[in-house]
Amino acid sequence: AIGRDICLRVLDEDWQQEKEAILSSALDSSKQVQGTLALICAGHREWEPQMKAFLASRKAQERELAIRVLRAWGADQYREELQKALETEKSKKLKELLRDSLGAEAAEADGRGGTGQLTSVRELAAEILKGGKKRKAAWAYETPFSEVHKKDGTLAEEEYLQAILVSYADMSVPGVSPEAARLAAELEEKELGRYVQELFDKWLAAGAEAKKKWVLYAASIHGGEEIVPVFWKQIQEWPERSRGALAAEAVKALALNGGTTALLKVDQISRKFKFRQVKTAAGEALQSAAAALGISRAELEDRIVPDLGFNERMERVFDYGTRQFRVYLTPALELEILDGDGKRLKNMPSPGKRDDETRAAEAYAEFKALKKQLKTAVSNQKLRLEQALTAERLWSADQWKSLFVKNPVMHQFAIGLIWGVYEDGRLKDTFRYMEDGSFNTREEDEFAFPEEGQIGLVHPIELSGEELAAWKEQLSDYEVTQPFEQLD
Repeated sequence: AIGRDICLRVLDEDWQQEKEAILSSALDSSKQVQGTLALICAGHREWEPQMKAFLASRKAQERELAIRVLRAWGADQYREELQKALETEKSKKLKELLRDSLGAEAAEADGRGGTGQLTSVRELAAEILKGGKKRKAAWAYETPFSEVHKKDGTLAEEEYLQAILVSYADMSVPGVSPEAARLAAELEEKELGRYVQELFDKWLAAGAEAKKKWVLYAASIHGGEEIVPVFWKQIQEWPERSRGALAAEAVKALALNGGTTALLKVDQISRKFKFRQVKTAAGEALQSAAAALGISRAELEDRIVPDLGFNERMERVFDYGTRQFRVYLTPALELEILDGDGKRLKNMPSPGKRDDETRAAEAYAEFKALKKQLKTAVSNQKLRLEQALTAERLWSADQWKSLFVKNPVMHQFAIGLIWGVYEDGRLKDTFRYMEDGSFNTREEDEFAFPEEGQIGLVHPIELSGEELAAWKEQLSDYEVTQPFEQLD
C-alpha cells in the first residue's frame, strides 16, 4: 500500500498523461491509497465529469471516491446530484457519508422519516435509538454522568443524551454527525462538553478499545477548548505504547473540533512530531479541512493563526474588578505586565481579598492560559515561517497585510524579518516592516509598499554581499533579534 501510495503521488506529477492510471486506483482496497487518491482528485476540478460518472457507478469504491471529492469541492454545489445518489444508495456506509455531506437539513426519502426531516428533536432522538441501538453506548452508562440542561433551562433526559452518543457509535465512517449536531444545538454547550469529557475518561479507563473510536469524534466535536489538552496528552502517549493508529485517529478527530486551538495543535503535529504515522494523519486532516473550504492548506494555516485577544496596540486588559492590569506583547514575543500606575511587574499578581472574587479568578485563569497559548503559537509560527522561507511561499499584497499587519502575533514576527517583492518568482526589491507600521529600505529610506504583486521572505542567496551586509547592519543598529536566523 505504501508503494502504491508513492506511485500515485508520482503519477500526479504528470496527471495529464496519467489520469486513467490514477483513476483506476479507485478500486484499490487500501484506505491509505483511497485517502491519497481522494486528495489528488480534489486538486483537479477539471475531473468533474469523471467524478459525476463515478457517483452513478455500480462499484461502491468509485461511488465513495466521487462522494468524498464532490464534498471537498463543496457539497452545496452538487446538492442535487448527492441527494439523487442518497435516494438510490444501498450501502449503509455510503448513505451515512452522503447524509453527512448534505447536512442535517437533507431530505431523506430513504426510509428515515419517509417524507423528509423529522419534525422535532424528541422524535429524532427516538428514531436514532430504534431497534435496540441504545446498547451500542450502554457500556458508558454503567456509571453516572453529570447533568446536562437544555437551553430553555429544563433537564435533558438520559435517552436524549444517549441518542447523541449512538449517532456517533452507529457511523461506519467516523466524522461529523448531522443528527448529533441538531440534538446538541438544544443543549448548554459547557455542560455537554463536560459530559463528553466524562465519556472520554470512561473509555480510557476501560482500555480505549479501538472499535469504540467513535468516542474520539464525539468528545472532540462537542468538547470545546477544554478537551484539547486531554487529546494532546493522549496523542503523545499512545504511540509510545504501540498505539500509533489510535493516536492518528485522535488527530483526525481533533481537526473537527472547530476551535483555533485544536487546529493549531494539529498544525503543530503536522510539522514536527516524533511518530511519522501521526504526523502524516495531521497533514491529511488539514488538507481535508482546506479542501472542504475550497482553499489551499497554506491559506487555511494563515486563517487559524490566533490573535490571542490582543488589540492593534498589542495590548490586552485583565480586569480584577477593583484593579486592572495591562499586558503587552513585545517585539521579542514576550509578555510585559503593567499595573494601574504603569509600573512594570514580573508576574501577574494572584487575586486578593479586595478583588472581585469571580472576575479576578477568571482573569487570572485567562492569563495563565494566555501564557500557554503564546508558547504554542510562537513555536508553531516560527517553524511555519522558516518552512515558508525554504518553500519560497509567496503572499499577495492584500494577503500579506491581512496576516502580518492586522494579526498582533504575526505583526511581531514580521518586524524581525526581511521581506521581498517578487514578480514571476524573481526578487525585485527588499524591505523591512517597522514597529510603527511604516516600511524601510536597506538605506533606511521610506519604502512604498506595493498595492499589487507578491511578497515573500528573502533568502540570503538572493542577495548580493553588499545588500546582505546592509540588512545585517540595520538589524544590529535597531537591536532586532530575528525569530530565526533568516540571513545566515
